[in-house]
Amino acid sequence: TVPLLRTPEYVKESLRIMYDIAPDHLKFFKLWPYEQEDSENRELVLSLARTAYENGANGVVLVNTLPVEHNYNPKDLNSKPKRAGKGGQDLIPYMLRGVSDVRHEILDENFLIIACGGIGDGPTALSALHAGADMFAGFSPVSFDGFSVIPRSYSFIANYLAERGYRTLRELQYEVHQRIRKEKVTT
Repeated sequence: TVPLLRTPEYVKESLRIMYDIAPDHLKFFKLWPYEQEDSENRELVLSLARTAYENGANGVVLVNTLPVEHNYNPKDLNSKPKRAGKGGQDLIPYMLRGVSDVRHEILDENFLIIACGGIGDGPTALSALHAGADMFAGFSPVSFDGFSVIPRSYSFIANYLAERGYRTLRELQYEVHQRIRKEKVTT
């Protein structure tokens, strides 16, 4: 069975409540990672992204932590396995897959995709932008490596754009959207 929080009805109701409470604020849904071979979870994520889009969300955040089983307290013989979230660089392929899949599904430039999960440097952030993200976020890298991650990533992307003649990030994003449109036509 699908957990209650992972249904189109939940997304619709959540958006209705968000619009009632904070009509002028941005509304995003954070979606979870899925394995390449897991077509059922992929379709569910895409369905929820479509539902969010069709019901007025401003975008989605991809991806949440990767659930993993672990022993909560190995010294306690009565301890039962618990679920925890794995983050960091292990999430990069999941993040790139999710961003690409959702952007191929929803090509509206006004529906924003925020990439997160393993983004700790400029090259990874740039990969997320090339996959179709509009923005990127990182928490773990800043908490482990300090705030210098932010200017280093920004500098890497700024240099990349300048070296290729882009005046703005939006120019790159426009080009990415055009590439994805062409890919959709040929598939």
